Amino acid sequence: MTPQKLFDYLDGKLPAPEREELEQKMANDSNLLRQLAMARKLREAMPGSQEVIGSVDEVSPADRRGAILSRRVALAFIVLVFLNVLIGLWFIFQSEKKTAKSRETGVRQQVEQSLAHAAVTAMPTPNIEADEIKISTPVDQQEQTVQKVISAATEAGGVGAKALSDESGIVILIDLPKSRELDFRNKLVALGGPPPPPVEESRSPNDRKFLQVRVVKATQ
Repeated sequence: MTPQKLFDYLDGKLPAPEREELEQKMANDSNLLRQLAMARKLREAMPGSQEVIGSVDEVSPADRRGAILSRRVALAFIVLVFLNVLIGLWFIFQSEKKTAKSRETGVRQQVEQSLAHAAVTAMPTPNIEADEIKISTPVDQQEQTVQKVISAATEAGGVGAKALSDESGIVILIDLPKSRELDFRNKLVALGGPPPPPVEESRSPNDRKFLQVRVVKATQ
């Protein structure tokens, strides 16, 4: 609702249909009623207001010019109030958006940490030295190699999870069917792993094999 329309309503200048429509809106809109009350107070404070000095015919030209100027000032004031409200709402929305994004990032980090911890606890690190496979690769290619090792485990019907990262390299825990161990080791040869040793045949299709792959920095 424009401030000018509110002033026209108070001055009785609105056509009957628009006046009835405005009154119906005011009956269900408390914000519109507050705007009308503000416009009425500003109108009463204007020099030359009919409610203060009588009819328009009795107003001098100087008072009429003062009334027009006051009305323009009042309109500008109302517009500024509306703009301040909109700007305030925009800042509140942006603040809530940043808070929600920060909360989402925190939750995501907690989930990732929980998954990494679960991978370590659910797949115990092998204690047998022969079960560790070392792959040498440049530092800037280590993360790519880790992903390739995990993909090789998946292709062999197993799973892989990045467990530890320290000065000795990045450790990946592998769990796969024992019958697919040789296939997995052969894939690691292409990534820089050692030739596979003789692998004992699986006696049962349900036998599992746990391996530890360590990606280390390639020596110059």
